[in-house]
Formats: sequence, C-alpha cells, structure tokens
Amino acid sequence: MKGMPTFHSRKGSKSSYTTFNQNGNIYIKDNILYLPSAQKSPVKVVGLKLNTHRALPQAGKIKNVTVTMNTKGQFDVCINVAFPMEIESIGPPANILGLDYSQSHFFVDNEGKKANYPHYYREMEERLAKEQRVLSRRKKGSKRWEKQRLVVSKLQAKVANQRKDWLHKKAYALAKRYDMIVVENLDLRAIGQNKYYAKNQQDNGFGYFRLYLKYKLEQRGKYFIKAPKDFASTQLCSICGYKNTALKGNANIREWDCPSCGNHHDRDRNAAFNLKLYGERYTKKEILPQTVVV
Repeated sequence: MKGMPTFHSRKGSKSSYTTFNQNGNIYIKDNILYLPSAQKSPVKVVGLKLNTHRALPQAGKIKNVTVTMNTKGQFDVCINVAFPMEIESIGPPANILGLDYSQSHFFVDNEGKKANYPHYYREMEERLAKEQRVLSRRKKGSKRWEKQRLVVSKLQAKVANQRKDWLHKKAYALAKRYDMIVVENLDLRAIGQNKYYAKNQQDNGFGYFRLYLKYKLEQRGKYFIKAPKDFASTQLCSICGYKNTALKGNANIREWDCPSCGNHHDRDRNAAFNLKLYGERYTKKEILPQTVVV
C-alpha cells in the first residue's frame, strides 16, 4: 500500500546502536562504562562493566561508543577515542617490499616468500555444513533450534576471530620490518564475483589486510603504496621491462620466459619484484624531493 513504511529484514537486522559524547555524558570510572539512556527512559545512566583487552590511550577523549549484540547474545562495545600522537617520518625508505596477491598463498613477495594463509574457513567448512544441516531440521524458534543456532554461531565466530588474529599479526610483522610496502590496487569486489575465486578471496580477507597494513605502517612514519590499476605488474619483465600481453587474463600461466631477454620468471615473484621497482621509482619521484633541504 502506498505510504506504508518499508521495514528492514528481521533476519538480517543488526542489533547495535551508537551514542555520541556530549558534554562528558560518556565516561569510564572503576572499569565501568557509563552511557546516557533514551530521553523518555526513567533510567538516566546505564553502566556497563568492561572486560577490556587493552587500556585506553592516555589523554584520550571518548568521541562515541557503539554497542553491538552478537549472535551469541553477548554485548561488544567499540569505543572511538581521539588522542594526540606524534608521528615522525623515517625519511626516504631503505627497505622496500613488493607484495603480489595470490589466491593460493595469500601473497608472494619479491623475495620469493609466501604468506601461506591457513584457510580457516576451508578447514571448518565440512563441520560447519554438518551443523547447519542439523539446524535446518530444527523447528525454528524452539529451544533445540536456539541451542543449535548457538553452535553454528560459535563456529562462524571462531573462523572470523582466527582470520582477524592472523591478519593483524602478519601485518604487524611486515610493518615492523619494512620501510615501504607496495601492493596492487586490486578490485577485490570484482574478484569476489568470480565463481572460481570468490570463496578463497572472501576467506582470506586481503582487503582487511591492506587496511591493517596501511595504518600500522603510517603509525611508524613509514609508507604504504598502492600501485595504480593500469600498472601491469604481472605482464612486465622485471629485468628488461618487456610487456608480455599473453599473460593478460590467463591465470593458468604460472611461469614464463621473456621473449626479449630470455630470463625465466615465476609469475607471482616477478609481479612482486615489479611492485618493488615501482616503490623505488615512487621514492625518487615523490619522497626524495620533499626531503631535500635547500
């Protein structure tokens, strides 16, 4: 009927809300987070006991708080804090790393090292499918259905937490070791629509990895660079610069010989080395002129 409101799906709704700090109405005291309640509520302040995994930054100001109820019925609190941070640039980068995205190994760098992502979803897929079949046979809304729903939810949450933990640790290790990291500016959404690559791409979380890598590098005054989409890192010979157009759109060719100089290339390592060379050219063109003292 015209004029009737359109409601969101009850299945896909997200139980969360965000409240902003106004005149200090959000504060933490004795490890209890105090939040303002709704204006018409008889309760003026709500206190939530926190189980924090790390202390908040000193001299920080709480900007907003988001409270989310997960599928297990537990509450997660995300506190957005603004605090001063002095970031000192390292100057021209000395140690540059090129990372080429790989469906099977997550990434391959210009040194030939492979990340070898553990594929947590693949390992859990068979068990998860079994538990989901059991859930589908339960009467929705019953106690047995709710109990089985929590089983499925815990398995899904475990996979997500394992992936996030691995991505953070890998990004931290790279940001600590290298001064500049260069990656491809891939359209991950387009890759996720390919029926052959979608499951691997969504399992490994490479998009989140790039975000983690970016802020961990920038916090140390280092550089995170995305090579432009028109930079053909896979097709170029890293020795002579010859462009092998036969590689375009053909992921089955994993090794090739350059028709110009005759050098033998591993597809992924050659692409990663080209990304490193792009980082070196970027340093000479963009970074070095800014560090020259007149």
